[in-house]
Amino acid sequence: MGIIQKFSDSKLVIPVLISLPELKEECKSKLCAEFGDADLVTESFPFEFTRYYNSEMGTPIERFFMSFQQTIQPQRLPDIKIFTNSLEDAFTRDNFRRIN
Repeated sequence: MGIIQKFSDSKLVIPVLISLPELKEECKSKLCAEFGDADLVTESFPFEFTRYYNSEMGTPIERFFMSFQQTIQPQRLPDIKIFTNSLEDAFTRDNFRRIN
């Protein structure tokens, strides 16, 4: 039988899909305001692996990743998901999701 252990703090990495590149800076700013300074923000690249999001986000869709300097406790993940969902809602216009 395994021994129950406390989880270690973890690196927060957030992948972002975006259909309007001009919103990238605002999105990054809001994520940093919530999670602290980013230690990595990748260049955007085309997201062409699936068309799943095309009808609700439009095209073209780009992806970038952000990671943050401060580690998080894994038990914060549900609250982080709630925050990122609210951020997604804040960027939605006319039922058109512009970030995911």
